[in-house]
Amino acid sequence: MIERSTPHSAGWSRPLVLITGILFALGLVLGALTLGADVPEEPHRPEDNAIAAHLVVSAIVVAAGVLATLLTGSLRWLVSPWTRRTGARIRLTFSRRSFTGVLRCTVFVLIAALIGYLVLRMGMQVTAGLDPEFTRNAWGGPTAIGAFLAHGVDAVLCVGLAGLVAHLVLHRVETLDADDRPTTAEAGTA
Repeated sequence: MIERSTPHSAGWSRPLVLITGILFALGLVLGALTLGADVPEEPHRPEDNAIAAHLVVSAIVVAAGVLATLLTGSLRWLVSPWTRRTGARIRLTFSRRSFTGVLRCTVFVLIAALIGYLVLRMGMQVTAGLDPEFTRNAWGGPTAIGAFLAHGVDAVLCVGLAGLVAHLVLHRVETLDADDRPTTAEAGTA
């Protein structure tokens, strides 16, 4: 089902973009801290690289991206987690004072924690991957590029699935009564 654009859907949600940026930057710093760490050198074990598994995961990610593009008729699904509309949906979900509202909030917090961790972890991969010992037996290793791509494909798949569940869990603006819709001012601050 294609959601139509509404006045609160245009633009970026500054808090969501800021949180994502902070987590990624923190990951960059944490990854840099591991550079030069004194870790025992291990020989490369080719059986640990899981290239075949990542080819399958990559095919799934590409197929899901093509399907999402065909279903929405655009590429807006790529940026939807950081839009004002998503911020408004999060606020609406957390404003519900019911048992199902609490369940939705609990599930969303778990999903948001997973997505946050994956963003942090990908930041770590960028800088820690510069250390050959960090990537020696990593999936996709022993090269830094191979390990980064393998972890990136995993992160994209996990974030995509988590985003789909979040989309299903969060209240939709169109399904709410007129009294429950955010005002233009509320939607603009998401």
